[in-house]
Amino acid sequence: MKFKNILLITILAFSLISCKSNSQENFQIENPIVKKNPTSYKGMRYPKPVGYVNDFENILSETEKSELEKLIMEYEKSTTKEIVIVTIDSTFSFNDIHRFSTELANEWGVGKMDKNNGLTIVVSKKLRKAAISTGYGTEKILTDPICKKVLVSIMVPEFKKEEFYIGIKKGLDELIDKWK
Repeated sequence: MKFKNILLITILAFSLISCKSNSQENFQIENPIVKKNPTSYKGMRYPKPVGYVNDFENILSETEKSELEKLIMEYEKSTTKEIVIVTIDSTFSFNDIHRFSTELANEWGVGKMDKNNGLTIVVSKKLRKAAISTGYGTEKILTDPICKKVLVSIMVPEFKKEEFYIGIKKGLDELIDKWK
């Protein structure tokens, strides 16, 4: 009887562990950015993406990241357009944050390959810089002047007040509104 109880508890424990790891894998598979960048990440010049929101500089709260992630995920599901937000304290060997943003987007494969419909927002609190990069399909609507205006007039004023989430959210809302 004692052996049966131990066996039952062991089987139950393995079942729970298996369910937990499967649910985590399913979440990551749903995210096309993470899916395009497998765990054995080759790019040493760039960090490995963790989702739509990649807060490597730790300037957003968990709730803020979650809200942005949800907004971007719903937008991607309804339009197939992919958006990535990255906060980072270094552009590594790049002197220009816009060049870094563009190269990062290309490395991660932001946007659907056949539509080239990606949008990457990079913010660095430490460097006091930000950039918005678009794929070729995206830049037909979100032109460089539009992106610059959103960055300069909507996002940067909030960043100057140390309101990074508000700046990113307002900029993201404006870009999504113009991109429809």
